[in-house]
Amino acid sequence: MPTIKNVCVFCGSNHGYDPQFLEQTNALGTYLAHHDHPVVYGGGKEGLMGAIATSTMAAGGQVIGIIPTFLRELGLAKDDVTTFIETATIG
Repeated sequence: MPTIKNVCVFCGSNHGYDPQFLEQTNALGTYLAHHDHPVVYGGGKEGLMGAIATSTMAAGGQVIGIIPTFLRELGLAKDDVTTFIETATIG
């Protein structure tokens, strides 16, 4: 069985209506950090996207954020992650 290197996470840009969404997202970030699985995600600072990055970093993990320039220019980027990549477009 291949070894997991990175885990790509796609989740909401808001927290949703159920507090368990945020709790489980934070638990996942902590788990991934403790098991040496870097997180690759959409680079945002809001909602569950921001929460997965924050919880992973807080637990000592690595986070790779990838975001298009137009979202960074709107102030939506979380650029204090391990690796931050800005792209010209989404596609």
